[in-house]
Amino acid sequence: MTPAAVPDRDNERVNALRKLNLIGAAADPRFDKITRFLIDCFDVAIAEITLVDWQNVFHIASGGIIQRDEERQISFSSYVILQDEPFVVSDTLKDERFLDNPQVVGFPNVRFYAGVPLTSSDGFKIGALGLKDKNPREFSEKDKKLLLSLVSWVKDEMEVFAKANDDSFKKLSEAEAKSKTLLNNIGEGVIGFDDGGELTYVNRQALESLGYAEDEILGKPVFHVIKLQDEKGNEPTIEQRPSHTALSTGRRTISRNLYYVRKDGTKFPAAITASPVILGERVIGGVIVFRDISYEHEVDRMKTEFISLASHQLRTPLSAMKWFSEMLLAGDIGEITKEQREIIKDIYDSNERMIDLVNSLLNISRIESGRIIIDPKPTNLKELIDSVITELQPKLIEKKHRLGLSVHSSLPLINIDPKLIRHVYVNLLTNAIKYTPEGGDIEIVVSKSGNDVVSRVSDNGYGIPEGQKPRVFQKFFRADNVIKVETDGTGLGLYLVKAVIESSGGKIWFESNEGKGTTFWFSLPLTGSQPKKGEVTIS
Repeated sequence: MTPAAVPDRDNERVNALRKLNLIGAAADPRFDKITRFLIDCFDVAIAEITLVDWQNVFHIASGGIIQRDEERQISFSSYVILQDEPFVVSDTLKDERFLDNPQVVGFPNVRFYAGVPLTSSDGFKIGALGLKDKNPREFSEKDKKLLLSLVSWVKDEMEVFAKANDDSFKKLSEAEAKSKTLLNNIGEGVIGFDDGGELTYVNRQALESLGYAEDEILGKPVFHVIKLQDEKGNEPTIEQRPSHTALSTGRRTISRNLYYVRKDGTKFPAAITASPVILGERVIGGVIVFRDISYEHEVDRMKTEFISLASHQLRTPLSAMKWFSEMLLAGDIGEITKEQREIIKDIYDSNERMIDLVNSLLNISRIESGRIIIDPKPTNLKELIDSVITELQPKLIEKKHRLGLSVHSSLPLINIDPKLIRHVYVNLLTNAIKYTPEGGDIEIVVSKSGNDVVSRVSDNGYGIPEGQKPRVFQKFFRADNVIKVETDGTGLGLYLVKAVIESSGGKIWFESNEGKGTTFWFSLPLTGSQPKKGEVTIS
């Protein structure tokens, strides 16, 4: 641990600090308000306002946890007061100055720190406005500018606190006005509520987006006055709302599949982040930040329509190429040489891959646009899976894989769309065959679990790299470790599988270890899928 240097004119600096009479003063809610805002704004575990004396560092506010005053030589703040710009430590374990710092190796296990100096009216750096987190992270130039911009808020509050006269109250009002101005001029809606869910703050953007006046909703329960709906127009229960999750679990929650309902009854899709406000170890309220994503939805709709149109236009020439290639290979137009046959076979195979891509794009556009038909029928899953295995048997034999199948003996007929669910089994089994080295083991197990039927497809193949697991169900994703081994593939299969399963009322998840294999599970309700009218079925 390397203690920070002592700044020049340190005695004068401390004397300037002492004149403010802030050290030893009772905790003031105005500073707690700032640290709570910092925690929500930067999504960190701890925010603090500190004052640096000769030997000690005093916390006049600490959000996230209760921090005791500390020795100057172990404090991050002692480094901040040496700087003119933000002081950032992205990873304390990679910085020799803090490797063995008690705050790093022990409670509160600081791995990230960012701080800016607090300056007195006569120019001395008297303390710091700091952020701490338990995980290393980067701190962008935009973050630095935002943190610097908040220093004036802290300084204003300090001056107000230090002066017990009429002028201090005026400056308090100015500081509050600045904070409101800050929140009122950001592009997102901001909603604050207490631990009972009662609305305590709504910024201008939120009021304009929802169509309310401030006095119509302040002081009322957020769960009732601000309406939410899902994509189907159903209102979520209180327990399903992001605001309730933040209060009940003390964790931040993010949603992009809910709609806010305006006062006039119209609605708009929103990206919603709900965060708890924590004082000490107690949740005392929450903050919702939301953004209207109607434009993004419209862009997605236009992209889906374009893909659908382009795919339809491609089907005709691709079908013609397939037909002519088959005729040439069959000798219907005359004899061809061995070299010609190899070239035509390459053309045929490439065309087949293009047809698969076009069909995948069409299927995705149909599901995303809500045009897909879901036609549930009582289905024997064992027979459905057997037909899939029969279809893929040549590929299993070609790669010399061993396949095991186990289906629950008393499994009833499940009311599902057999065409849709067959597509799921085909995709998962095809992936297992393709991404398992020759002579591998593949297993399909179907069992009952509570009110669901759960299917498991596992292999001992290449697996998925740890850092790429969050992208598995994204469009066009293919893991780095298989692209060199299997060049064919669109990266659309698992995205489509997830969409089909969720449209059928189920869920899908997986586990994977690189070099050891992958297991996919998906569940479907024993009660079956809900029928849905549409225009087209899956290709």
